[in-house]
Amino acid sequence: MIVCILSIVGSLLASIFAIRLSNSLKNKEILEQKLDFMEQYEKLSEDYSSMVKGNLIEMRKIRHDFNNAIQVIQAMIMQNNLEEATQLSEQLQNEYTALSNQEFCENITINTILQQEQRNCEKK
Repeated sequence: MIVCILSIVGSLLASIFAIRLSNSLKNKEILEQKLDFMEQYEKLSEDYSSMVKGNLIEMRKIRHDFNNAIQVIQAMIMQNNLEEATQLSEQLQNEYTALSNQEFCENITINTILQQEQRNCEKK
């Protein structure tokens, strides 16, 4: 009888230990998945931040070039060189029209990512 009770208690303890070990392993697996997700999220965030910085630099260059072109056009107009001023303004308009962003969907974040990828594809 004592042996039977001890074996039942031993079996219960072994079952409790197995359940706790199983839960511990499951929690460890969940934590590892969360860590992997966070690492991937951090990498994507860094990539996106880098892309935004690159876009800001590109926009500054475009704005600088645009302002210089406007000054040149104004100088041409002041010198009554209207044909060249018209040609330069049309060229400028064509260049900046080509830079307009295509709308892929209504989500601003997805549009920004897709527009950047489109630019990357066009460069390659």
